[in-house]
Amino acid sequence: MTDFDLKLNAWLQVNHPGSNILLATPEVCDVNKLMSNGSNIAPSQAALTGSGASGALSNTDWASNPALGAANLANMARVSAGYNPTDLDNAGSTTTQYQAFVQKLVNCPLFIIKLSDHQSITKTSSDWNTMIDSIADTFEGIADKDKNSIVTGLKNLAQAASSKMSTEETESVFVQNVINVDNVVSYYLYSSKTSFIEQKGKGYDTKQSSFDILKLRLEFQSDLWPMYWQKVKAAFDGSIDDWLNDNKTSTAGTQPIPALQ
Repeated sequence: MTDFDLKLNAWLQVNHPGSNILLATPEVCDVNKLMSNGSNIAPSQAALTGSGASGALSNTDWASNPALGAANLANMARVSAGYNPTDLDNAGSTTTQYQAFVQKLVNCPLFIIKLSDHQSITKTSSDWNTMIDSIADTFEGIADKDKNSIVTGLKNLAQAASSKMSTEETESVFVQNVINVDNVVSYYLYSSKTSFIEQKGKGYDTKQSSFDILKLRLEFQSDLWPMYWQKVKAAFDGSIDDWLNDNKTSTAGTQPIPALQ
């Protein structure tokens, strides 16, 4: 058994749903430095992008679909971390669980960290829609045609977050998950903190002028996938649709915040 086999076996064992064990490798610690602990809500959006997206979505053959592997490993890490962004009333929808999810994901041997840094953006327009466009422009490696759905998703996250505010001023972390399928399969995670201030009689708005965006890109080791897909499938058997739905915060019954109208 190779060293890689041992590492993957250990990760799959540790991250079975319900496990609370965390493998704190140096790579995990480096990512963790760019994040902060907290119990604020962390609404999430997910998108499948790239020229191979439609093929990956329709392909149910595990052996030939590395994007399916990336989705299931990510969902496995999310469940193990107790992060459930679908319902912001759930105790598992906070930044604490989100951070645990990121730690578990970057520690998976079938992913290689290609980018881990942050970028600051200053809001120069009073139009919040323009600001969201600027945030989406930082999402490197994603085609322009795919960014439209991401922009819509970010607006939905702001709407969902503002609907759950209970204090005059509060902070939320917006999370964007992207699996991009082109010549390689990449998992992108983008997150940014946003502060909301209550406008009496109008709900919540944001007067924030600068944003720090955490950017993380993991490359899936597709060349190894044919040798290990059976182990992954045995540990966590889901679909890409499951991943899309499980990482999307519902905005049902909410109203757009003033800044987005």
